[in-house]
Amino acid sequence: MIILPEIILFKVIDGVLNKLKADTKQHDEQKTFLYRTMKGVSLREFDFYKQAKELLTRELDHPRQLEVRMFFDTERASLPTIHITLPSESEEGNGIGIDQGYESDIIDGVQGKQYVQYNRMFRATYNIVVTSDNTFEVIMIHSLIKHMLLAMMDIIELNGAQDIRMDSDIVPLNVFSRAVTITFEYENAVPSFTEEDFVETLIFTGDPTLNNGSVVI
Repeated sequence: MIILPEIILFKVIDGVLNKLKADTKQHDEQKTFLYRTMKGVSLREFDFYKQAKELLTRELDHPRQLEVRMFFDTERASLPTIHITLPSESEEGNGIGIDQGYESDIIDGVQGKQYVQYNRMFRATYNIVVTSDNTFEVIMIHSLIKHMLLAMMDIIELNGAQDIRMDSDIVPLNVFSRAVTITFEYENAVPSFTEEDFVETLIFTGDPTLNNGSVVI
């Protein structure tokens, strides 16, 4: 099965949000991740902890519900949204040729066919872009996502991503935005489109002999 990084990241980000929401709603407030990371953080009249708690406990039909998008969704750019975008991807650290033999061939014993597998390593850079028409809201969501990703980095690694690096940067758009940039490597094994016959029976002509010249009976 091939690795689709977009699917991994979407599931991870969506899982992070669900985990944050469930954790924030638990009874012991002082044990929540949100309380331990944002309690006491404020600027002027904006209390980041209270606003983040309100954001994460909104009902599903709330008009400003925080949502995740696979690509950049311009229609939701002014609403609190997390967009997963792909700025660049390239092959990385591959051997000479087609990298055959690193994965076992796929054998179809019923049809008597086998499919060789070819391997390719890729380095991908994804931007997890947070947008909203509220500057404080962007900073708040960006911080939550960045630190939750750090806290759950082992989950991304278990899903096939390797050598993960994280950075953050401000992305110039028509609305307020900020992005977490993730660069990582992943490897795909792809079966050949055409099949090959595999050997089921060996027929010897004459008497097979060993190196010492004796005949095998």
